[in-house]
Amino acid sequence: MVEQPFEETDRFTVFDGTEYIAECHAVYLPTGDEMIFFHLDVFYMSANVLKDMLENWKRFRRDVPVTLFCMLTDENKASRRLIEKYFGFVPLRVIPCTDGKDRTIFVNHGPATTEAQEQ
Repeated sequence: MVEQPFEETDRFTVFDGTEYIAECHAVYLPTGDEMIFFHLDVFYMSANVLKDMLENWKRFRRDVPVTLFCMLTDENKASRRLIEKYFGFVPLRVIPCTDGKDRTIFVNHGPATTEAQEQ
C-alpha cells in the first residue's frame, strides 16, 4: 500500500437524486493547504436527470462558493464535456495518482455559471 502524502476527510453528501449522488471531501496537503474535492456518481443519464443535477449544482455553488477540484476516474469525451461544459470545471494539470495512472485535475473557482447551465 502506498502511503499518501496528505490527509483527507470522509465524504459528505451535497445533493442527490435517484439517478446520481454528489459528494465532497477535503484533502489537507503537507503545506497546510486545503483542497475540496467534488465527486459526482451518475447511475442513469437523461435530459431530465441533467436538468435536475444542474438545478442542484446552481443552488450548491451559490451557497458554497469555494474553489472545488475534481478528477475523472474514467476520462472520456462525455465525462469531460459534462464537467467542463455543464459544471464549469477547467483543466488545471495532469498529476500522477496512487494507482499509477496520470489524471487531469480540474478546478472550479466559484458560482459563476456557464452558458449551458443557464439553459
